Amino acid sequence: MTTKKSPTKKSTTKKSIPTKSSRKKSSAGPSKNSSSSGPARGQARGSAKNATKKVAAKKPSTTKTRATRKLATKLSASPTSGSASTARQSGVAAHAADSQLSLFDVSSPAASRELSATTAATSRTPRPQPSPAQQQPASGARWPESVVVHTDGACRGNPGPSSIGLHFIDSQGGDLDRVGERIGTQTNNYAEYTAVIRALEVAARHGVRRLTVRSDSELMVRQMQGVYKVKSEAIRPLFERVQQLQRQFAEVRFEHVRREFNAEADRLANLALDGRL
Repeated sequence: MTTKKSPTKKSTTKKSIPTKSSRKKSSAGPSKNSSSSGPARGQARGSAKNATKKVAAKKPSTTKTRATRKLATKLSASPTSGSASTARQSGVAAHAADSQLSLFDVSSPAASRELSATTAATSRTPRPQPSPAQQQPASGARWPESVVVHTDGACRGNPGPSSIGLHFIDSQGGDLDRVGERIGTQTNNYAEYTAVIRALEVAARHGVRRLTVRSDSELMVRQMQGVYKVKSEAIRPLFERVQQLQRQFAEVRFEHVRREFNAEADRLANLALDGRL
């Protein structure tokens, strides 16, 4: 009896057919990880990126820098009108300076020079000047300790319409004040004493310590010097008032001058009498 041998199956091994992607990879060469120069290239690229970041950090924003320069230029060129405007501009200028500090790398010489120029332009902002009314001395301002006053009393009719004139000067002859007033219907001697009383009051208010009174009325001057006696009952209260006011000063002197040397006080008295003062 013959036995048939079963035919053995041949093992067939399928060959893998290369795909397009594998062909591309094989044609492109070895991968980065398999390449021996891969780590070195990665380090080089990282160093280049870090260097680029440092340069970009040091370089200021061009748009912000130009805007800050324009703001500083406007602040230095614009005039101020009052303390409120100055305060607002000072605040904006300070903010601009702070912005400059944050934008610039002060270690850079060019940035330091630009920041110094901006700060100098901000500090040159003009300050508000006082108005002419603020520059004038207030009423009652102190005068020099030694003052000379020319006094005169004018009367038309004796008694009649009367007035006084005062001209205050310092020791060098500089003008301090001029006064002209009407005092109603009085005598000439009454007007002369009234002028002296008014002069003493004005000088005391301005802090004068030594006063020289010059008048062309010889009678009044000699009475105040004690040479003549005061006989008129109408004048005695005025004489006593002058003596009372003299106690406010360290020294009061009376000098008689001729009329031509008392012209300004005489002019003021006549202007007041005419109603032109």
